[in-house]
Amino acid sequence: PGLHDSLQYHFFLGGGLFLALRVFHTASLQSTTAWLHEPGLGTVELVNTYTPLAADRAAPGLFLEGEEITIADGGDGSVAIDLRPTSASAIAALRRAQVGDG
Repeated sequence: PGLHDSLQYHFFLGGGLFLALRVFHTASLQSTTAWLHEPGLGTVELVNTYTPLAADRAAPGLFLEGEEITIADGGDGSVAIDLRPTSASAIAALRRAQVGDG
């Protein structure tokens, strides 16, 4: 009872850009959110879903995948995150930030 887990990544990019990602997991729900803060423009939501991410338990480290995001963290200090947002504003924000989508 009361158990939950949270996985978070924060990236400070050039030009004051800030990208954050959170996966929150309990026995009854999983929430995945990602957003990008652009100085002078504000914050844009990139991903917001309650659809659980599929875990590949055979992969080394952590591997989670969903329709809009993949997270591969081998635990060696590196991580690969593939964002595939579906909203036009999120795609435009990633392009402005020169962060590839997909």
